[in-house]
Amino acid sequence: MLLEDLPNELFIEIIRCSSTLDLLRSFYNLNLRINQLLFAHFRTSTIDFSSIALRDFRLVCREYLPLIVDQITSLRLSNDDKTPQQMEVFLQHGLTLHQLSNLQSLSLYGISLQETMFSTISQLRFLDRLTLADCSLSCNQNASQNFSNTIWSLPALTYCYLNISFKGDSFILPTVESLSLTCLSIWGITYDQMQFNTICRHTPCLERCSILFNMDSSDPVDLFQHRFSSVTRFRLHLSHIGENHLECILQTMLNLRQLIIDIDSLDSHSSSPIFNGSQWEMILRRRLPHLKVFRLRMKFYFPDEDDLDGQVADLLRSFRSPFWLEEHQWFVRCHWNGEGEASLYTLPYRYNDVWLDSSTKFQSTCPNNDHHWFHYHVNRLEYKSCPIRSEIPSVIRFRNVRDLWIDCSIPERCLSDICQLNQVTALFLFTTSSTHADVELQDLINRMPNLFSLGFHQFSIAGMQQPIFRLAHAKIRELDLRFISNFLTADQCAALCRSPLGQQCEVLYIRIEKKSVVPELIHNMANLRVLTILLEGNNSTGTYGDVIIQWLREHLPPTCLINRDPEFRAEIHIWL
Repeated sequence: MLLEDLPNELFIEIIRCSSTLDLLRSFYNLNLRINQLLFAHFRTSTIDFSSIALRDFRLVCREYLPLIVDQITSLRLSNDDKTPQQMEVFLQHGLTLHQLSNLQSLSLYGISLQETMFSTISQLRFLDRLTLADCSLSCNQNASQNFSNTIWSLPALTYCYLNISFKGDSFILPTVESLSLTCLSIWGITYDQMQFNTICRHTPCLERCSILFNMDSSDPVDLFQHRFSSVTRFRLHLSHIGENHLECILQTMLNLRQLIIDIDSLDSHSSSPIFNGSQWEMILRRRLPHLKVFRLRMKFYFPDEDDLDGQVADLLRSFRSPFWLEEHQWFVRCHWNGEGEASLYTLPYRYNDVWLDSSTKFQSTCPNNDHHWFHYHVNRLEYKSCPIRSEIPSVIRFRNVRDLWIDCSIPERCLSDICQLNQVTALFLFTTSSTHADVELQDLINRMPNLFSLGFHQFSIAGMQQPIFRLAHAKIRELDLRFISNFLTADQCAALCRSPLGQQCEVLYIRIEKKSVVPELIHNMANLRVLTILLEGNNSTGTYGDVIIQWLREHLPPTCLINRDPEFRAEIHIWL
């Protein structure tokens, strides 16, 4: 049977399982019917180039994107360490965002935003969703305000996620009103009470809001002058806040149906105390009469490491009133370790990350303590061993962990008991002792059939009983050797190139002694598409840093793109 004879239903399934690059190279312009199926797919799917080689992305920009710009409704571009300078390559080919006349969703990651982009974004009249994640903007507050107003002026925008680092004291604070924006998330910027008030006043249709908010108990309380009756879902992430400030914010949202609060005070030295159940009960009773969903997580240190069990019992006792146990059946659990590090959260646990060590203890207010041990929402688990106790209770289960960080002294049997290893796609191994030499790495990764990324921290390559050069796994395509305890020699780099993982590696992060091994790595690792290096003695500032970049440009193929990481200047990215 010829490809052209396949029924539409079968061809649509093939399209759904293929990348944008494969679709364009394999099927575009075969015939009118297939083109129409491709266009229908592009109009309902995101054009995503998050995992692509430079040569392939240049081909797409040169040969295909100009022909389908009016079919694209959703686009994702990224300057992260896997596709560094992707936005610049996009623009170098004469492509601009305003050419995408039907664009409804735009996602930019790791982009250094320029003021010239403001006018381009303002022309996206049909844009419904905007995501700017891990981006940066160097400008004064006037330009920052223009940027904010550009976004708030988009007539069709309903969803906006902003995680932008500003140089200086600039921040996102609009002075124009958006009548379309209903869902807003702002991270990377800490707001005070009045700034948050300003944002809400200029977003009168706001229904869902997530924001970073920090205020100490000693800070003055400013009364809000407006009520935000449209807000029904509110997510607040903070490291510290006074009870009066929190109550002042929530009393403006009388129609709130869902409240999610994530408090991380592990690195905080604020004067704000830990909120207990009685305080939360008073706030919720007085200010949020229509609340149906309440999710809480508080990460903190107990002020006194003595009698931790007693302090936990006192804290949980405040969550055992009829309000918690009978009226709402909002149960909480606290887990804590021997150093006083603790986390208290509502059940079931619905956050995507969790830390544990083998000394962790658990206690909850749930009448049946066997309930809520299965965690389906956690996709990142960090699990560390502790000399006090080698294992945590095996009753706890994590069913959907994708990103696993573990201490290699943890017995594999214990790990298999609590975590469904066949779901893991990224494994990062670290050690705080010499016990890592005993871990059976090959046996461990064999238990993870979907493993894509493998990384190490504080490992000595020379001291490993099972060097990574002998490991084999059919799915691993990414190796992270940035945080090993030594810089790799030329001989070790050569061994890596010959290894099974080296031959199939597409993304490599590595510490090296000499820059002269870089051409050999690129030449001998046939599938490599991006390389990030940390060079011994590399000073990212000054003349020497410029000399290294120049040397790489002279000794690598001219088709490579080479640049320093804008945030971690010691890292050099090479996109192939």
